[in-house]
Amino acid sequence: MTIPVKDAMVRCYNTEPTCRVEREWPQEVLTGKGNWHIKWPSVIVRHATDFVQKQTVDLNHTTLFYREEGKCAYCREYTVNGTKDHVIPTSKGGPNDWTNVVWACKDCNTRKANKMPKGMWKPKVPVFKPTYWELLKNRKKFPLYIQTEDWLPYVEWLDWEGDVIITMKKHLDIGPNVV
Repeated sequence: MTIPVKDAMVRCYNTEPTCRVEREWPQEVLTGKGNWHIKWPSVIVRHATDFVQKQTVDLNHTTLFYREEGKCAYCREYTVNGTKDHVIPTSKGGPNDWTNVVWACKDCNTRKANKMPKGMWKPKVPVFKPTYWELLKNRKKFPLYIQTEDWLPYVEWLDWEGDVIITMKKHLDIGPNVV
C-alpha cells in the first residue's frame, strides 16, 4: 500500500512510532533542523500485525470487485467496469451491506433494474461479508503494482499469484522537501 510521505514520516519518527523504516531512498529530507539527518523512507513496516484481525472490511467498489474476483454475479463474465448491484433492490427494502450487494456487469445491472432475485437474477455466487483474509486471498490473483525493485523482497513472502509489475526502474530524484 502506498501512503503519503508525511504519514510515513509521522508513523516512523513520532514519539511512539507504529512503523520502522526498512529501506530508504538515497535522498535526504530537509527537516529545517540542521542536526537531524534522515532519508526518505522507501519501505516502512508496521511493528505489529494484529491490527488486521480487528479490522472490518469496508464495502466499496474495490473490495466488492475482489470478493467476486472481477466476475459478474449474474452472467459470470469478467469486467473491470462493473457496478455494485443490490440483490434485493433498495427501493424494495434491501439493505446496502455485504449480504445484499454483488459485482455486476453494466449490462446485467441495467437489465435487472429493480427486479427481485429470481430466475436469472438470482446471483450465481454466495453473497457474504468477507474477512480481510478472504479478500487478500482473492487479491493475490491479480497484478500487484510496486514502485521500485526495493519492494521485491517484501512481495516474495506474500505468495503472490498474479504478476508483480514494477512501475519505476530506478529511484526518483525527489528533490528538496521540508517535513
